[in-house]
Amino acid sequence: MSTSNTVDPRLSSDPASEAAAAEGSAKSKNADKNEAKRLAKLAKFQQKQAAKEAPKAEAAPKEKKEKKPKTEKAPEPEYVNITPAGEKKAYQLYYRFRWASIDISQPIASSYNPRAVESAWYEWWEKEKLFTPQFGPNGKPKPEGLFVVPAPPPNVTGSLHIGHALTVAIQDSLVRWNRMQGKTVLFNPGTDHAGISCQSVVEKKLWKEQKKTRHDLGRETFVAEVWKWKEKYGDRIYEQFKRLGSSYDWDRAAFTMDPVGFSIPFEDLSKPSKAVRETFVRLHDEGIIYRANRLVNWCVRLNTTLSNLEVESRELAGRTLLSVPGYEAHEKFEFGVLVQFAYPVEDSDEKLVVATTRVETMLGDTAVAVHSQDTRYKHLHGKYVIHPFNDRRLPIVIDDVLVDPTFGTGAVKITPAHDFNDYEVGKRHNLEFINILNDDGTLNENAGQFKGFRRFHARKAVVDALKEKGLYIDTKDNPMTVPICRRTDTRFCACPQQVRRHHRAADEAAMAVTDGKLKIQPKTSEQEWFRWLGSIQDWCVSRQLWWGHRVPAYFVRLEKIDFQDVNAMSDILCRCSQETVKLACNAYRMDPAARAPSDNHYWISGQDEEIAMKKARARFHDQKFTLEQGIYFFVELLSTITKAMHFQCKLTMFHYPTSDPDVLDTWFSSGLWPFSIFGWPDDTEDLRNFYPTSLLETGWDILFFWVARMVMLGIKLTGQAPFSQVFCHAMIRDAHGRKMSKSLGNVVDPVDVIEGISLESMHQKLYEGNLDAVEIERAKSGQKADYPNGIPECGTDALRFALCAYTSAGRDINLDILRVEGYRKFCNKLWNATRFALMKLGDDFQPRTDATLTGNESLADRWILSKLNNASIEVNKALLDNNFMIATNVVYQFWIYELCDVFIEISKPAIDSNQDISENVVRRRSAQDTLYTCLEAGLKLLHPFMPFVTEELYQRLARRPGDSIRTIALARYPIEEPAYADQQAEKDFDQVFAIVKAARSLIAEYNIQSNAKIYIKSSGARLHAIFRSQEPSIVTLIKECSEATSLEPSHDVPHGCALSTISEDINVLLLVKGMVDLDAEVSKFQKKLGNVTKAQETLQKKISITDYEIKVPADVREANETKLKSYQAEIDALTLSIQNFLKLKD
Repeated sequence: MSTSNTVDPRLSSDPASEAAAAEGSAKSKNADKNEAKRLAKLAKFQQKQAAKEAPKAEAAPKEKKEKKPKTEKAPEPEYVNITPAGEKKAYQLYYRFRWASIDISQPIASSYNPRAVESAWYEWWEKEKLFTPQFGPNGKPKPEGLFVVPAPPPNVTGSLHIGHALTVAIQDSLVRWNRMQGKTVLFNPGTDHAGISCQSVVEKKLWKEQKKTRHDLGRETFVAEVWKWKEKYGDRIYEQFKRLGSSYDWDRAAFTMDPVGFSIPFEDLSKPSKAVRETFVRLHDEGIIYRANRLVNWCVRLNTTLSNLEVESRELAGRTLLSVPGYEAHEKFEFGVLVQFAYPVEDSDEKLVVATTRVETMLGDTAVAVHSQDTRYKHLHGKYVIHPFNDRRLPIVIDDVLVDPTFGTGAVKITPAHDFNDYEVGKRHNLEFINILNDDGTLNENAGQFKGFRRFHARKAVVDALKEKGLYIDTKDNPMTVPICRRTDTRFCACPQQVRRHHRAADEAAMAVTDGKLKIQPKTSEQEWFRWLGSIQDWCVSRQLWWGHRVPAYFVRLEKIDFQDVNAMSDILCRCSQETVKLACNAYRMDPAARAPSDNHYWISGQDEEIAMKKARARFHDQKFTLEQGIYFFVELLSTITKAMHFQCKLTMFHYPTSDPDVLDTWFSSGLWPFSIFGWPDDTEDLRNFYPTSLLETGWDILFFWVARMVMLGIKLTGQAPFSQVFCHAMIRDAHGRKMSKSLGNVVDPVDVIEGISLESMHQKLYEGNLDAVEIERAKSGQKADYPNGIPECGTDALRFALCAYTSAGRDINLDILRVEGYRKFCNKLWNATRFALMKLGDDFQPRTDATLTGNESLADRWILSKLNNASIEVNKALLDNNFMIATNVVYQFWIYELCDVFIEISKPAIDSNQDISENVVRRRSAQDTLYTCLEAGLKLLHPFMPFVTEELYQRLARRPGDSIRTIALARYPIEEPAYADQQAEKDFDQVFAIVKAARSLIAEYNIQSNAKIYIKSSGARLHAIFRSQEPSIVTLIKECSEATSLEPSHDVPHGCALSTISEDINVLLLVKGMVDLDAEVSKFQKKLGNVTKAQETLQKKISITDYEIKVPADVREANETKLKSYQAEIDALTLSIQNFLKLKD
């Protein structure tokens, strides 16, 4: 229906006073004329209005309510937690100039305050040991089941970010849900030493504060500084976890690098460190870990190898000038271009043109490759080109694997030591591997005249030198990907190592998923799992750092070595220049012409030095030797484990000083996490009870770098996959879809969302990190744009619920803080609804022993209990499927739209009814019992997502007789209750609510503000009886309604009513007689009647076609028949309404 054009009579005023006001002001001639017209129209309107008000003359005039003066809202009481640590809740509020002490037994506060609600509970949970696994009488996991989650250990590089909060929200929701099902549950916390990240952060801090490097301090002193950092931020991280409500068993908290000393005997080591050494030794003894020559990612600032995880890619569309960290701020270097230059062909005037994106690497070229079928170069097969800067002869090799004759010039320069593809070409053609870079990114002696140049300065210098020699051809735009060190934002170089491949563990990891032993969600992550395992390569597990697990391997240096009896020439020496071979042999004290030993033969691994010494004696018998723990011990784990790259090949490979040993990659110890925390390799009770675990939840971006390694190591070392399920959550981005970055200012500290923070305070926190001045200003601008008023206080519960509500099968979450704030309002509604319900239940309310049906339930009672049952079924299913979006939506819908907006409202008439009438006593008790059941179950449904507010409210509910459960965290989670399922009650009440919605629409359409009278006209005694019984509910749910009447089927519709048709059996009427313009309403009904009649005629034509019964499916015919009946019912009702309005005019 369209909105009525009737003018609201409240907008009119007395014409005489209007005229007096007009005369009292100076007006122009036109203004007088206009005013006269207006007054004439107003007088005419008043006459018409008086005629309309005539029927109301008999009614007693209503006294006009005086508007109460607005009172200022009282300030929110200041909150102070006075609960002794670990005791049950008590706090103080400073209100009306005095302190008031409050405990949980006192009346509930008038408003929701997240700081007050979320205080003290966690300490009490801890003291009560609620998160310690509960076992059965036999000391074994309970028959209800076992649920174990090894929490991903965050890096001790700083505080948690919003991504960690997402992990906690998801994991802890599942943990609490399983605990409430009565299972034995363990949520095992810990932190990761984060070798490269943590060392980088501490080095930056050291330079920023003291202008010192780690080398100024020395290894032991520097490591001591990192331990101080770990203690500070490790404790901060644990406190953040507690603020987020993580239900960890803190007695089992682990750190991946306990204990400190490398010299500690093996038997005295703590769980993680013991597992690391045992794993290394086992795999090294089996030959799975080995030393090898391999091309790697190398960071020139950290001076260490990098895993692929530390390398990010930046896409460039073409020529781009970029700043490079470590160079002057004003310096810009050219990327995204392809430089073409020529090599002179030996003994010829011909030149061979090649192209490269990194022209400085031509200093390490050892060949040029062409395609065998490229006719342009067939005459050059087997010939050489001459390097212009060192006269080195470069063979022209045939390589159809690498070369695409249609791309570029069809000739490709080969730099085996600095390009992954070229590395493979070098191995195929037995080329020389020439490294031109030092660890710090400067060029070494192999660069000749460019020795000592910094890499990107050399880029320009090489182009200038080529121009001088007439060999430079051109520079063209070239879309490309630039690899960047994630930790330092430094471009990296790559240098060679040699590796082997082995796929057994990768095959086993893939088979675990195929066989159903391991489930990976979402499906996209499972597909990536197979794709990645199918192309797996070896993993470099050593790092050239000071912070980390030292490699437990020793070089056996014999006093006398007879190399003449060794059968195989070292592949390492085969790949090096003659000068390098000579120097290497001098280091080994061997004859360069002799055949070299197998390098791994002289390396011994041991859980400690004493064990290593015994193994060395067993291998070398009576020979005299010393053990040395060596720098650049290149450890590679076969593709039994995973893909990565290794480290730079250089002379120091052949020298083994004892002062500076390598450490293991952080992922090596992290890969053991699911079983090292339980005491493996020892056969502990925890390992027997809790391994394999139930779930590993993490981000999809580390599925391969961490999860795959855990699976392969777990299968290899324990014979079982370490968990039965992997759930990969999405990556959190800001509201604009950008990746979180400190320099952008969009990294969000979860505590700031919980507590709220001003924009100024956000700015101030930027200075606590390692950002430079330019980055700080950029971050400030980003914060100001995204959070002009700072971040409002949302509370933990709202944050957790929002993050779960965001979680779907997608790969990204664009987080909007305003949505989190919206869920704080949900908490407020939850609080107010429970507070109101507790008031209606009364202080003396004692719930029944159980929640079984009594038979006295009203339709509304049966409806809400059926809805509660539906919610319980759907939430349990959604959590079982890890569908957090559906789970949170179902709980939200139940609380807001069914319990709060409907049932709590319609329970008022029954609860407030006159108790002198016996029928009302029964009805009141039934409504109270149902309200209590819904509150109790609703809080339990919500608890996994919102642990604090649900605990606070649950503690205020009266307990059923015999209920000794002291916390909602251990209460049984609602499950399906078949007796509650009542589809008929749902259908009947849905019709009642349809009446409410239709009536609300009519009232809004006719702009009736109060005392609305509603009539329900239904066909049949059953519907009439239902609607008659729900008249109080209908009045309660429509705030403008003062009366609702279900008309007897035989009774006529009152005159002067507007109508809304719900179905052929139900019409809703609103009494509008005397309140609207009759002519306008008749016209409106006639228009609507015309539309409905036209629709009926159109449908009638469709069903009148020849062979309708044959051509049209039965379900369509049935739907058409229903529509026809509905149209006819609406036509009849509209016709009757028109007649009624016309009668009012008589």
